[in-house]
Amino acid sequence: MSNQFTDYWGTLQLNNDLRGGQLLLASQLYDTHFSIFGSFTITKTEENSCFIEGVKLQIINFKGPTQLGFVENQTQKLSKEDKIIRLNLDLKAISSGNAVSTLNLNFDNKINCSTGDGIEFIRNLLPMSTTNEPIVNGVFDSEFYYRDGLRYASKIVREFNDSGEIDNPIANGQNIQIGNITANAPWLKGDEVGFLGPGKLCRKGQFNIIVN
Repeated sequence: MSNQFTDYWGTLQLNNDLRGGQLLLASQLYDTHFSIFGSFTITKTEENSCFIEGVKLQIINFKGPTQLGFVENQTQKLSKEDKIIRLNLDLKAISSGNAVSTLNLNFDNKINCSTGDGIEFIRNLLPMSTTNEPIVNGVFDSEFYYRDGLRYASKIVREFNDSGEIDNPIANGQNIQIGNITANAPWLKGDEVGFLGPGKLCRKGQFNIIVN
């Protein structure tokens, strides 16, 4: 059986002369389908190797009610392990007031990469509120909360790991493990936690690098 986390990779060209941004990730949040595109700046070190100096990112929201954007002023670093480069990107709903549709990242920790290496882009969604409020600027944060009238509760999801298996349930954005769930969601009894989730889907885009 094929595994979407290990068996399917796109191709990413690292070249200063490309026409425009390349697709890095497609996902869905708040019932909105969106895609992230990136234009890279590189310095060639050998014929098929380079340093990644930076990337200009743009998020395009296609269908759905909510505008997604990048958290402003975020500083991200590249990491590399087992010939795979990783870049995390923090996203928020633009209605929260501190998210933007374009973002320029310059990397101080320049990592050398070569044709044949892999690269992964991982999106992290942050709550609309920094003070645990379920409604921000008149918009209900449906990715992080349930509601029933005037009652609100943290949304509990289960996350797929890189092997495609479902990890223990957690309270979205609050790192509440399964042992503490009943204190935060008293309506759940015993094995009912097994029916939760899954959440945090479509978080990654992964590609084989071509340096040219």
